[in-house]
Amino acid sequence: LGSAVVGGDRGVWEEGGSAPRKASVGRWKRMEVNVLSRVGIPDEALFSLRSCGIRRQAIATAASAGTKSFKFPKFDLQDPIKVDILQKIGTAYLVVKAPQGGARQYKLAFNGSPDMVCEL
Repeated sequence: LGSAVVGGDRGVWEEGGSAPRKASVGRWKRMEVNVLSRVGIPDEALFSLRSCGIRRQAIATAASAGTKSFKFPKFDLQDPIKVDILQKIGTAYLVVKAPQGGARQYKLAFNGSPDMVCEL
Protein backbone atom coordinates (compact mmCIF):
# COMPACT_ATOMS: atom_id res chain seq x y z
CA LEU A 1 0.00 0.00 0.00
CA GLY A 2 2.81 2.45 0.70
CA SER A 3 5.05 3.61 3.47
CA ALA A 4 4.93 5.61 6.67
CA VAL A 5 7.56 7.29 8.79
CA VAL A 6 6.94 6.62 12.45
CA GLY A 7 8.83 8.62 15.03
CA GLY A 8 8.75 10.19 18.43
CA ASP A 9 10.27 7.94 21.02
CA ARG A 10 9.21 9.98 24.03
CA GLY A 11 9.40 7.69 27.02
CA VAL A 12 10.24 7.49 30.68
CA TRP A 13 12.78 5.02 32.01
CA GLU A 14 11.81 2.81 34.94
CA GLU A 15 14.89 3.75 36.97
CA GLY A 16 13.49 7.05 38.27
CA GLY A 17 13.85 8.84 34.93
CA SER A 18 17.61 8.34 34.63
CA ALA A 19 19.21 6.45 31.77
CA PRO A 20 19.70 2.72 32.40
CA ARG A 21 23.14 1.13 32.60
CA LYS A 22 22.63 -0.77 29.34
CA ALA A 23 20.28 0.96 26.90
CA SER A 24 19.97 -2.20 24.79
CA VAL A 25 18.11 -4.01 27.57
CA GLY A 26 16.24 -1.03 29.03
CA ARG A 27 12.57 -1.14 29.83
CA TRP A 28 10.42 1.95 29.47
CA LYS A 29 7.52 2.77 31.75
CA ARG A 30 5.68 4.26 28.79
CA MET A 31 6.24 5.10 25.13
CA GLU A 32 4.50 7.50 22.76
CA VAL A 33 4.78 7.02 18.98
CA ASN A 34 3.65 9.53 16.34
CA VAL A 35 3.17 9.13 12.58
CA LEU A 36 5.30 11.90 11.06
CA SER A 37 4.39 11.36 7.41
CA ARG A 38 2.74 8.86 5.07
CA VAL A 39 2.92 8.18 1.33
CA GLY A 40 0.56 5.94 -0.63
CA ILE A 41 -1.52 5.05 2.42
CA PRO A 42 -5.23 5.82 1.87
CA ASP A 43 -6.98 8.22 4.25
CA GLU A 44 -9.46 5.56 5.36
CA ALA A 45 -6.74 2.97 6.14
CA LEU A 46 -6.11 1.98 9.74
CA PHE A 47 -2.72 2.18 11.45
CA SER A 48 -2.33 -0.71 13.89
CA LEU A 49 0.72 -0.72 16.18
CA ARG A 50 1.50 -3.58 18.56
CA SER A 51 4.23 -3.95 21.17
CA CYS A 52 4.54 -5.83 24.47
CA GLY A 53 1.14 -7.42 23.88
CA ILE A 54 -0.63 -4.05 23.55
CA ARG A 55 -2.35 -2.91 20.34
CA ARG A 56 -3.14 0.70 19.45
CA GLN A 57 -5.13 1.70 16.35
CA ALA A 58 -6.12 4.92 14.56
CA ILE A 59 -7.46 5.99 11.17
CA ALA A 60 -4.63 7.23 8.92
CA THR A 61 -5.98 10.79 8.68
CA ALA A 62 -6.02 11.19 12.48
CA ALA A 63 -2.69 9.41 12.96
CA SER A 64 -0.81 11.54 10.45
CA ALA A 65 -2.50 14.86 11.34
CA GLY A 66 -0.77 14.82 14.70
CA THR A 67 -4.09 14.62 16.53
CA LYS A 68 -3.58 10.99 17.55
CA SER A 69 -0.46 9.57 19.14
CA PHE A 70 -0.04 5.91 20.00
CA LYS A 71 0.61 5.59 23.74
CA PHE A 72 1.97 2.41 25.24
CA PRO A 73 1.89 2.14 29.07
CA LYS A 74 4.96 -0.10 28.98
CA PHE A 75 7.67 -0.71 26.42
CA ASP A 76 10.69 -2.98 26.15
CA LEU A 77 13.59 -2.12 23.83
CA GLN A 78 13.92 -5.80 22.91
CA ASP A 79 10.27 -6.04 21.76
CA PRO A 80 9.87 -4.42 18.31
CA ILE A 81 6.84 -2.34 17.41
CA LYS A 82 4.82 -4.11 14.72
CA VAL A 83 3.09 -1.66 12.36
CA ASP A 84 0.24 -2.94 10.19
CA ILE A 85 -1.75 -0.91 7.68
CA LEU A 86 -5.28 -2.29 7.47
CA GLN A 87 -7.95 -1.49 4.91
CA LYS A 88 -11.65 -2.31 5.18
CA ILE A 89 -12.93 -4.71 2.53
CA GLY A 90 -16.43 -5.19 3.85
CA THR A 91 -18.96 -4.41 6.57
CA ALA A 92 -21.74 -6.45 8.10
CA TYR A 93 -23.80 -5.97 11.23
CA LEU A 94 -24.65 -8.73 13.67
CA VAL A 95 -27.74 -8.36 15.82
CA VAL A 96 -27.30 -10.82 18.68
CA LYS A 97 -30.45 -12.55 19.87
CA ALA A 98 -30.93 -14.30 23.20
CA PRO A 99 -29.96 -17.97 22.94
CA GLN A 100 -32.83 -20.44 23.18
CA GLY A 101 -31.59 -23.79 24.39
CA GLY A 102 -27.94 -23.53 23.35
CA ALA A 103 -25.56 -21.77 21.04
CA ARG A 104 -26.76 -19.74 18.05
CA GLN A 105 -25.18 -19.41 14.65
CA TYR A 106 -25.31 -16.32 12.47
CA LYS A 107 -24.62 -15.91 8.77
CA LEU A 108 -23.30 -12.51 7.69
CA ALA A 109 -23.22 -11.16 4.15
CA PHE A 110 -20.68 -8.37 3.84
CA ASN A 111 -21.74 -5.29 1.88
CA GLY A 112 -25.05 -7.11 1.22
CA SER A 113 -23.29 -9.41 -1.24
CA PRO A 114 -23.68 -13.21 -1.31
CA ASP A 115 -20.08 -13.39 -2.59
CA MET A 116 -18.57 -12.33 0.76
CA VAL A 117 -20.12 -14.32 3.62
CA CYS A 118 -19.06 -15.73 6.96
CA GLU A 119 -20.80 -17.72 9.68
CA LEU A 120 -20.30 -17.06 13.37
